[in-house]
This record gives sequence, C-alpha cells and structure tokens, in this order.
Amino acid sequence: MEDSAKGSISGYLYQFDRAFLLLCDITDENGYISIEKVDDVAVHSENGTIIIAEQDKNSIAETGSTFQDTSKDLWRTIEIWINKIKSSIFNSKTKFYCSTNKKIPKSSLLRFMCENKSSIEIIFNKINEIKKKQEEKLIEFKKKDQKKGAHISKILSLINYALENKNELNIIIKNLEIYDKTDLKKEIISKLRISTYDEDTQNRIYSNIYGWILSICKHKWNNSSDVEITKKDFDLQYNRNLTSPSIINAIFRAKKEINIDNIKFETKKDEIFVKQINVLKTNKKTKEFFVRNAIEDFLRYEIEHTYIINKGNIIKEDFIDFINVCKNKWETYFYSTIIKDIEEYSDEEMNELGIKVYNYIINDLNIQFQNDINFNTDNIYIKNGSFLKLSNIPEIGWHPNWENLIMKNNE
Repeated sequence: MEDSAKGSISGYLYQFDRAFLLLCDITDENGYISIEKVDDVAVHSENGTIIIAEQDKNSIAETGSTFQDTSKDLWRTIEIWINKIKSSIFNSKTKFYCSTNKKIPKSSLLRFMCENKSSIEIIFNKINEIKKKQEEKLIEFKKKDQKKGAHISKILSLINYALENKNELNIIIKNLEIYDKTDLKKEIISKLRISTYDEDTQNRIYSNIYGWILSICKHKWNNSSDVEITKKDFDLQYNRNLTSPSIINAIFRAKKEINIDNIKFETKKDEIFVKQINVLKTNKKTKEFFVRNAIEDFLRYEIEHTYIINKGNIIKEDFIDFINVCKNKWETYFYSTIIKDIEEYSDEEMNELGIKVYNYIINDLNIQFQNDINFNTDNIYIKNGSFLKLSNIPEIGWHPNWENLIMKNNE
C-alpha cells in the first residue's frame, strides 16, 4: 500500500477516534455528533446548534507536525470556519478544535493564538509577520523562476482572507482549543469508566463500540445520508456492551467454572444464613432447594470475592459498597412489605410474607454492581451471595420476626 493511501485511511480512522471521544463527553442525552457534515467532526445540541466544530489532521510521518504556521491545513481550516460563521452555520459561542496526532510546537502560531486570546492585536501582528516573511520568500522564488511560488501564493491568499475578516477571525481565536498527541484509546477507555476491567475486556468493549461507529458511518454514507450519532444511542450501545454475557463473565466467572467442595458445603449447613431459610415453613423439597442453592451461592460468592480482589479488577471497597447497596435494597422492600406491627400478623401471614421477601430478593430483584454491571443467570451468585452474607451477620432477614427467631435459635 502506498504512503498516500495509508495516510488517507489513518486520517479517516483518526476522525472516528475523535468522534468516539467527543461522544463520551456529551452530557445531554439529546445531543449528537456529526462526521463530515459541517466539519470533520462536530458536536450539536438537541436543536442542532453547533457546540464544537473540529478539524482533524493525522500524519503517519515519523517527524514533523500538522497545522504549521504556513501550512495549507491551518489556513484552509481558518477559511472554512470564517465562511461558516458568515453563513451562520457557526456562531460566536461555537468552540473551534484543532486536533492532531502530532505535537504542536510551543513556538507555533496556533499555540500562540490559544495562549494570547485576550491580546488579539498581538496575534494579528504575529500573523502579519508570517505574511511578510512569506511575501519576501515569494519574491525570491519569482526572481529565480516566475512559474515558481504557486503554493506560497495560495497560502498568502488564505492569510489575507483571514486578515480581511477580522471579526470572524476574532471569534475563532477566542474559542480556539488544541488537542495534540494524545493517546486517544487510553483517554476513551478512561472516559468509558472501564479501566478496572482487565486489558482484554477493555479492548473488547472499545473495539465493539468503535466498530459500531464505523458501521453507522458506512451505512449512512452508502445511503447518501449525513452521519449523525446521538448520545442516547451511544449510551444504549455502551450499556449493551457492559451487560452482554461475554463482558460480564469476563469480570465474574460463570458459576459452572467455580467448583463447590462437598466438605465445605456440609460445614455451611449450620450457618446463620441457612437458619434464616429454615425459619421459613415450606415443603421438604422446596426447603432443600432453597438451602442447596443458598449454600452454593454463598460459597461461590466467597471464592469469587477473593479471586477478583487478588486479580485486581475490582477492589475490596467495591464489594463493601455493593453490600451496602444490597442492604438498602432489602430495607426498601422489607419495610414496604412488612407495614403492620408484628403482633397484627398471624404466624401463617408472617411465614407467607417471609417467603415473599426471600423469593423477591433472591429471584426477582434486579440490581447492578458499580452502577453499570448487570447480572445474568451465570453470575447471579454474586448478588445472592451478598444478600446471604448480610443475612449471616445477621443484618437482614426474610421472616418479619427474623431477629427474635434467629436469636431464639442461637440460644
């Protein structure tokens, strides 16, 4: 593949990376980004107002930089922005981003603009100095050959255009920002809040969403449509990735991967969490089913809790936070279900309520770990084990009169 083709492809891919990053930053769910519509990438408000207009320049050259003082990239970008301010596509509040994978030198005009926004005249003087040097350079070229200097002439024409439109140039300078030589993938992963996942899982989530962005662009361009991706759709895709079984199982192992030792199983039969279940009156087979599943979930939770912390994906404090969330969920349901004084319930009513509370918490309650990780049937033992752990302390219970009954059984 020729360098020109590589450069073009890498340039387009860089735009998709920038679009990905800007989608992460949008806070309004009705906001959206566009690609190759009003600029390389742009951020729009719900009503279509352009919040950010971005020009992206990517270079595969090992040396050099982009947006150089006398480069066509810089002055053509400014020309485009001026024209779109004039046509009211952009306004005085639009932010103008120059983004590149190369480091923009400290001595560059672009950086000088960003650092001297309150001194517009100084910036204009700097531009005039550059213009003067280019004019002198053009004269030297013309002395040697009248046909030479076409590129310089074009740049001078663009510089003059910028200086002739000082009001628009002033708006650009005041709202100008630079993004250069950043590790976009690392920054995106940080903004996705998936840095606690192992590297393979991070890459899988990143690649899945990146591929989704590419697919949308391809589909829309093939159908002659503008590429617009809403924050709402982006968040939906993000959540689909986090809640997919492959991603969740990459964090918490499936229950079939965690073997239960028979001896340990037997030792748990006298634990408080089992006594809490035994307080509930059910038929023999139901009781055996409840107890067996509870002990297995309890043991798997203990094993996985230690395994995950040692692995480093999730820290001990994360599990403590989740335990506290579980307790709050139990309190909300328990006290909204047990609304009368204990003395007002018959033994049969209390038993039915206890079974209802247990079944809801263990089988029906949907809860997330760290606010973005849902559970499925393969790893629900983490959720259930957390509640069973609380009932073993005991800080929670199932039967309306659980505290008195458990204390009585322990005497």
